[in-house]
Amino acid sequence: MEKQYLIAEILLERGLPDLVVKEITKLGEHELFFLKNKWNNSEEFSTDFQI
Repeated sequence: MEKQYLIAEILLERGLPDLVVKEITKLGEHELFFLKNKWNNSEEFSTDFQI
């Protein structure tokens, strides 16, 4: 299951549509939503702390 999350994160980072990510990783709607929120939140924090 952890591989699916890692693959999904990589695909989302590369800009693939949600439908494609769900089909490749077989993740559910809630899991994909969780990953996207986690990824977007961490991206916001990383830009806030850049010097």
